[in-house]
Amino acid sequence: MVLSKREIWLLIGTETIFFAALAAWALWWLDRLLEPTAIIGALLIIIIGDIATVLLMQRFAPTKITLSIGETSHVLGKVTGGFCGSATGTVLVRGEQWKACYKGPAELEPGDSVRILSRTGLTLLVEVVEQENLASTS
Repeated sequence: MVLSKREIWLLIGTETIFFAALAAWALWWLDRLLEPTAIIGALLIIIIGDIATVLLMQRFAPTKITLSIGETSHVLGKVTGGFCGSATGTVLVRGEQWKACYKGPAELEPGDSVRILSRTGLTLLVEVVEQENLASTS
């Protein structure tokens, strides 16, 4: 499952509201709602919950592949779908599927080799790899 930035912020916001409500309920139940130390404790509950959420999201992120700036030009992938009549599709890179955009005159077919030019979020910009170039890079 791939989450968009909007969905990630919605998830973190919902989680923060949940932990704030949990902290307020605990303070209300203990009759310490407006004590300074209790408010600090509530803030700690919220912060710990937010950190746990971020760590869990990193652990179960949709991709474990990182493409650094200099590395992208050497990374190859295979087209797995899409690109028929549109500039978007999916490519397989190091065993994981990525959304990809292609700007070029030829249409890409499943199985075609592509080179990664750049990455924006979870979308790759790719170019077709000619068979002669593929043989020389191998």
